[in-house]
Amino acid sequence: MTASALEAVRARVHDAVGPRPVLLVGSRATGTARADSDVDVLVLLPLVRIPLVLGRLRRAAADLARELGVDVSVNPLPPSRLLRTESLFAWKIRREARVLWAPAAFRVGAAGSPPSTERTRFSLASSAALYLLRGEVAKALLHLAQVRLLPTGRYAATLEEAVVLLADPDVAAAAARTETEAGASLVRDLVVDELEPLLPSMRRAAALRTNARYALLGALRGRLHLRRALARDRVDVRLMTEAVALLRAPGGSRPDGVVAALLAEWSDAHPLGAQ
Repeated sequence: MTASALEAVRARVHDAVGPRPVLLVGSRATGTARADSDVDVLVLLPLVRIPLVLGRLRRAAADLARELGVDVSVNPLPPSRLLRTESLFAWKIRREARVLWAPAAFRVGAAGSPPSTERTRFSLASSAALYLLRGEVAKALLHLAQVRLLPTGRYAATLEEAVVLLADPDVAAAAARTETEAGASLVRDLVVDELEPLLPSMRRAAALRTNARYALLGALRGRLHLRRALARDRVDVRLMTEAVALLRAPGGSRPDGVVAALLAEWSDAHPLGAQ
């Protein structure tokens, strides 16, 4: 991104919430973005302020999307989340984020080794499934490879690097054919085989907290989720069960409306700060 585009991001966010730390994350921060890649932005805010500014941040993101010509997300994050050593999302921020603005004394902290827990594996495998449903096969395979790298204490930001580090023949074969139907089918099988065994053990883990957060986020965004929120199983696990069923559908039959609804609901069910 150009310096003027980055300054536009900073200015829009500060217009919305005042002078708070602004971080660029994702492929735009790591230098792996394509021309049409999304712009993913975090703004660090006290937890009590977040419900009050969600609307302003959505409008800031929409304004930036029109100005920059690509999709833009601007998400709030409590500063304390950066200190969570068990959070893959916090670890990725510490490792990869680009600070667009912050007070002189601000530090994101040292990354250390990536956390390898069942929750982090579930988050990465779920991201792989979502990318497949969007038709982004290479990104799905990268996240699958990242799942398999976690137990080794290693991480790769690009698919090329992941293939070398992992030295897995199945992943290497899929990486060579991501643009083909056969390659997409292979990636689908690898992702489903990685994700599906995680679902039973994750189904009830912290379900009450996860579903309460889901209901609250949905309400703040004008979406009511009472029926799903009152269920005994975790809502993000139930959505991933639906995603697996869609990926297994014969002939790749996936109704656009069903996929779009699942993708829209996921941000409430499994927000970035929960990863």
